[in-house]
Amino acid sequence: MKITEAEMLQRKDRIIFSAFRLFCQRGIERVSVEDIAKRAKVSEKSVYRYFNTKPALVLEVTHMLWKRIACELRSTVEKDFPHGTGAQQLETLLKAFQYLYEKYADDILFSYEYKLYFIRRSTKVQQKATDDVLAPVKLLYLRALQKGQNDGTVTRALTPEKLYTIIWGFMRGYVLKIVMYDRMYEGENFWKENFDSACSVILAGLRPQTGSILQMRADLEELTSAPIFQGIYY
Repeated sequence: MKITEAEMLQRKDRIIFSAFRLFCQRGIERVSVEDIAKRAKVSEKSVYRYFNTKPALVLEVTHMLWKRIACELRSTVEKDFPHGTGAQQLETLLKAFQYLYEKYADDILFSYEYKLYFIRRSTKVQQKATDDVLAPVKLLYLRALQKGQNDGTVTRALTPEKLYTIIWGFMRGYVLKIVMYDRMYEGENFWKENFDSACSVILAGLRPQTGSILQMRADLEELTSAPIFQGIYY
């Protein structure tokens, strides 16, 4: 019997979510297409009908996760987005990262592991697909940064695009640290305890009167004792 388009989409989603759960439990390298097929209750042939290779499925899982996070993050932020200055809007956006490590710990860890998976395979991937998924969230940041530069609450030392790259890269790395330490160590989580301080340092560095991008970098490195802008996270 021929299956409908809706049933095909449901089957594809089931494969993607089954793969994600197994990747989180065992690690990407230790999961086979056969394992995914069994979990999704489909044949291996069906998996390959939707995804030509396992790496293609890994990428699809990644895009699905970030699409889900981006949609919820955007809806959460826009619900309480202030109509104040650009700096106030940026503060709301930065604090929203707390939502990521509280609700999407597995997703954050997977977003790190999948990078290692492709690096070990010496496989290049297209960044554009991920950029497209995150575009709605990026737009919120760019609007807030541009508004801040227009109303005088954000430095003009760098373009909104460059400021966004610095902020987004650091905050994603910082959230990853929180999740990793929660999973690895007992006791207090230094990274979680200093989350608000990290946000405050970024906001202070963005102020045109007293802020300095270089000082912000120095303050953040002192706070975290890590070379955060050496490209080691994202």
